[in-house]
Amino acid sequence: LTKAQKKYLDKSWAGFFAEKIFPNIHETPYQVLYSPTSGRYNTPINQMVSLLIIKDLTGLSYANLVNEVALDLRYKYALCCTDKVDSPAGASTLSNLRTRIKNYKKKTGIDLYQSTLSDIKPQLDELITKYHFRQI
Repeated sequence: LTKAQKKYLDKSWAGFFAEKIFPNIHETPYQVLYSPTSGRYNTPINQMVSLLIIKDLTGLSYANLVNEVALDLRYKYALCCTDKVDSPAGASTLSNLRTRIKNYKKKTGIDLYQSTLSDIKPQLDELITKYHFRQI
């Protein structure tokens, strides 16, 4: 990136997300979703949960979100993965993660995604207000 591009990204919603939200999404709570036989996801959980958050903030479909991430550097910057050519996760992977989260909630009463949102509520509220995203 040029200095001008980096400066622009740092001042954009993507820079805010990368600095204030992304580092506060932790993998440990989601370990209960891993399969004992297949292990962890190929994509870091903080990137996948970040994609779910961005999806909910923007109202994009899974397919449109994946396309935006592949084409728009701001999304990759927000996810701290500017070195990737495509989206870090596909639409079906994200949909499957959401389904696993819902199934885990049905089984245990624990909503991992809502817990994450609660953990980052002050930062999310600031992002929504400052950059005019929709409430989630």
